[in-house]
Amino acid sequence: ANLLKGLLKMLYTLETVLHTAFATQPILTVASLEAAILKMPAFKQITAFKDANLGDLQKHPELLRRLRLNDPSMPALPVPKSFPSISHEDIITGILDSLPRKFWDWNAEDAWTLEKGLKYIAEQRGLNDSRLLGIFVQQEFLFRTIISVYKQREVGKGKGHGKGSLEMNLEGSLTGCVLTCSFVFTFLCGAQMSSAVLL
Repeated sequence: ANLLKGLLKMLYTLETVLHTAFATQPILTVASLEAAILKMPAFKQITAFKDANLGDLQKHPELLRRLRLNDPSMPALPVPKSFPSISHEDIITGILDSLPRKFWDWNAEDAWTLEKGLKYIAEQRGLNDSRLLGIFVQQEFLFRTIISVYKQREVGKGKGHGKGSLEMNLEGSLTGCVLTCSFVFTFLCGAQMSSAVLL
């Protein structure tokens, strides 16, 4: 009974973290998701998701959908055994490096798009498809962030201001979101399992 209860807690936690993170976080990587999941009480003493015996995280249906790896409108891709290690700051920096001088000219024939930015990052890592990066981004947030950071970069060029602040803010946002979610989940999960036992 205790083994089954522990397994149910891990499954509920996994689903809660995934759905909450994708709904609230501006940038996610498979690595940041795994780190957030492993911080939850249900996964205590587990250092890697594979040790939880819940299958491969990168093959979870919600993850495949959000990363568009099983999108029928796009060329089929095999699910990789692992995704490259890439930080949120690396993602923003890579996208900024991919910007043309007038990236806001949306009417230009070669207008910049988010997909072009992600493709640039993928090519820098020897990948032929940006989906193989294992990155999920909220497009509206990213555009606002790009404009903000781009301005800061131009104004403070050479001054080194704010280095690492974006990374800390994004990581802190994910941790805070998941911990709050965990509190709510623990209450709901306990109530559901108690009802199941009574039935």
